[in-house]
This record gives sequence, structure tokens and C-alpha cells, in this order.
Amino acid sequence: MPVAKGNKLPEADRAASKRKISPATKPKAQEKVEAEPLDEKEFNKLLKKQTKGKKKQNTRKTAPDPRLDPNIDPKRAKRIIANRESAARSKAKQKEHLESLKNLHQSLTEQKSSIEKEIFSIHADSERMRSDNERLIQMIHCLREAKRRKTAVEEAEDKVASKVQQQ
Repeated sequence: MPVAKGNKLPEADRAASKRKISPATKPKAQEKVEAEPLDEKEFNKLLKKQTKGKKKQNTRKTAPDPRLDPNIDPKRAKRIIANRESAARSKAKQKEHLESLKNLHQSLTEQKSSIEKEIFSIHADSERMRSDNERLIQMIHCLREAKRRKTAVEEAEDKVASKVQQQ
């Protein structure tokens, strides 16, 4: 590593600062570690996985598998893969939660509709019973009035009959 002269940074430190990588995490030339080699079958499988499927518009391009890049530290490659798997689990969990919320919404909407129909039916029955009750009350009043008149007529007939008998 070249020695810094004056205020100038060594070449590796300047490159690291441009890439916004701290000097502690910058790659070191003498410690170059290669990724674990993949067998041909696994390599082809990973390669197919990257090129598989239709391209969607306005989506972020998936980064290549870090295990295929021999310049990446195996620990970093493992961490990248673990993060991708974690993100995939998180997305799946979020999707499952969204589906359960959609199903709950559908169920509650159906239940609401059913209850609204039941309430409408109960209101209709209540109105029918109220009108029947009013009709029956009117019939009671009419019958009482008819009975009162009949009693008045009978009393008048009794008075007339008693006057006829007295004479």
C-alpha cells in the first residue's frame, strides 16, 4: 500500500471514499478470497433462475447471484443470499397477511349483507304487525261503539216496554 504524502490519501483509501466504503471494509489485494466453487449442475441451475421468467416493466432488475461472482467474499455472498431469502419470506408473509385481510373483508361484507337483509325483513314484519294492530284496535273501537248503541237501543226498548206495561 503506498504511503500517504501530505494531505493526500493512499490510492486504495481514495477509491474507497469515492465508493462510500469505509477504509476498514475496503477490499485488500493481498487478502483476496474467492467464493466457494459451485458444481456445474448448481451453477446452471442458478444461471437459469436468473434468466427465467418474463421481464416486467418498471421493475428493479435483480442483481446476479453473488455465488457466481468469484470477486465477492464468500461471507458477504452468504449474507447477501440470507438477506434475499429473508426479504422473500417477508414478502410472502406480507402477501399471506394481505390475502387473509381480503378474505376477512369478503366474509365481513357477506355477513353485513346478510344482517342487512335480516334487518329489512324484521322491519317489514314490524310494519305489517303495526298495521294489523292498528286495524284490530279500530275493529275493537267499532265493536265497542256497536255494543254501546245496541245497549242504548235495548234500554230504549225496555223503557218503551215498561211504559206500555204501565199503561
